[in-house]
Amino acid sequence: MKCYKLYISWLDEKAIKIIGDLREILNNEVEGDFHLEIIDILKSPDQIADEDEIMATPTLVKSFPLPRRKTLGYIANKNTILKLSA
Repeated sequence: MKCYKLYISWLDEKAIKIIGDLREILNNEVEGDFHLEIIDILKSPDQIADEDEIMATPTLVKSFPLPRRKTLGYIANKNTILKLSA
């Protein structure tokens, strides 16, 4: 199972669209099961793991399987997600 963390800075219409687009890409393009955790850094600053080194939002981290990879900015791009998932 692949594990992802999406760090956002607030849950607004833009974030909801990103989450929906991301789920659609993961469901349609990534092989196997996945877990997507959404972390609002303003509501849960204690959940920002040091190893993820979050400097900006939105940031998507593929935490498992290793190697850990991340991308930030506009993440609802199929090619970006496929490269991250490889």
